[in-house]
Amino acid sequence: MISNTKQIFEYICKNAINGKIDVGNKLSSKWSIFAKFLTNIEHSNNKNSATIPILNIPNYNNFIKKLDTYLTVAREFYKLDATYFYLFQNEFDKKLILDLFANATFYDFNNIESYIDVRTKMLQYSLSKTQINFGAYKNLTIKAKIGKLNSSLEGPYKIVFHIFDEYKNYFELPTITFGIVNKTCYLYAVQNKNKLKITDFSKKIDRYFRKINKGVSLQDIESNVSPNALVSLTLFMSLLKQNNIKHILSPSFMPIRYQSSKIARFFDCKDQKSKHIAIKNLYRDQNNITNKLMYLMLRYKYHFPNCSCNFDENTNYISLNLSSSQNLTGNIIYDLDNLLQSNSKTEQTNCDNELNM
Repeated sequence: MISNTKQIFEYICKNAINGKIDVGNKLSSKWSIFAKFLTNIEHSNNKNSATIPILNIPNYNNFIKKLDTYLTVAREFYKLDATYFYLFQNEFDKKLILDLFANATFYDFNNIESYIDVRTKMLQYSLSKTQINFGAYKNLTIKAKIGKLNSSLEGPYKIVFHIFDEYKNYFELPTITFGIVNKTCYLYAVQNKNKLKITDFSKKIDRYFRKINKGVSLQDIESNVSPNALVSLTLFMSLLKQNNIKHILSPSFMPIRYQSSKIARFFDCKDQKSKHIAIKNLYRDQNNITNKLMYLMLRYKYHFPNCSCNFDENTNYISLNLSSSQNLTGNIIYDLDNLLQSNSKTEQTNCDNELNM
């Protein structure tokens, strides 16, 4: 008996050759997901290509079992997606599989079973807190909120930091997209998702965080980062360290996402010239995405020199290993790094005082 997952996967493979897979049903609006890749199942290629990603599957039965396990977990984790798009299970499974592949690197496509295991465990990771109070900083309060993302985004979780003053003015720092597996944090993006209205308070906070550039040469690539993004990353890293998570991995390139953007942009092109411009802009945007995240991690290492930061050409992953940051002074980044730990000690002291009363 052919499993339902196998039938769905074979439908995807058949259409992925051309890069367009239909999703939806008669009761919901139909749309297409652009995902172009080839398959090599047990050393049997459906085609050869030097430029299009090839999904290598050494053991087909094991692969389908891994997909089955992933789907069991993903259906529950992303159940709101099914409701939002009004998808029956077969169509929902199709979308979940395509979104899974979209977040893979070339290395992941060559080690697909391990990749599926990691993504499955990512969805099974249980967060002890979804709201974190980083405490008082100067005359401000910093809080963070962790929430789920939908399956089409790179990681399962996001964390958003807000800074409040006593008058309830607030400033939103760049959002971080992530997932956690076995004491390793997979970091996917640090970016401004919501453009807030510019106010006197936001200008004040923005100016203040520019002090984080103190001592950094404008000639160094580490200077090419947003101070606000660095503040977000620093606060997030301090949260990870408090939870004894000290290994960070970031994929530098996701070929299915790149191909999807390429196909989508071509749809709007009417001639060869507009196609050339579209590809040029796509290449620029991809470089910006990759470089900004790498520069940000290198900048973090600049301020915390006991950390190690490397790029693995084999896996196309950037790695950052965190270490203790005690006794570092001379930049507000160190105050921010210690904020959560200091707040935790204050809360514990207050608790001990209450117990001793």
